[in-house]
Amino acid sequence: MTKILVIDMEEQARNIFLRCLEEEGFDAIAAYFVMPPSRQVLT
Repeated sequence: MTKILVIDMEEQARNIFLRCLEEEGFDAIAAYFVMPPSRQVLT
């Protein structure tokens, strides 16, 4: 079985990708992406 790592900052988007991949027969694993402070854009 192929394992796929899904990395996304948004939980909802990550969960959608996970469900779709699992329905297609992949073993999907989720991870949360945290942008380093030096790369964050302040608005």
